[in-house]
Amino acid sequence: MWEYVALGDGADRIRAHPEIAECAAVRSPGDRLYVLVEQQGLTYGAVLRDIVLDEIAAIHPDIAVAVVPAIPLTAAGEVDPAAATALAEQFVTADRWVFALEPPASEQEKAVAELVLDVLKVKRISMTDSLPLLGADSLVLVELSAAITEQFGVTVNGMDLFNVDNIRELTALVFADDEDPPV
Repeated sequence: MWEYVALGDGADRIRAHPEIAECAAVRSPGDRLYVLVEQQGLTYGAVLRDIVLDEIAAIHPDIAVAVVPAIPLTAAGEVDPAAATALAEQFVTADRWVFALEPPASEQEKAVAELVLDVLKVKRISMTDSLPLLGADSLVLVELSAAITEQFGVTVNGMDLFNVDNIRELTALVFADDEDPPV
């Protein structure tokens, strides 16, 4: 059963960031805490996830962020728990704009993730993060391509990078020809 969770002063700390207009939290039947975030401006979902994790990661071991168009409020201006719960279930079930922190499952994924972290200058990376949603534009993808060639000895062009959906797929592309590559 989906359940609304009051974040207390954690919500105030999250709302204090200029990138976030409003937030609410809902616990899923699988015990993952989904923090709904109404963004202000054009901030990438992974950045919003980092803000939430920086502010409240200590309260729950499994947190994901769902970027929603608007957080439902009551007439009094408070978060509407029932409507927020329904919105969370809708977004999570459809897997739309949900940013969880999925760790690397192999040494290869870990090596590629570390390289992407270094090139993109982001704080955290999930294996399910897409390069464009991490802020990688065409110039950054060219830089990443060069870094992949230098570190792994594999030629991956910018167009190849545009065609991968996430870091896990990038790892598969980089190590496609190797059964047990050195990392």
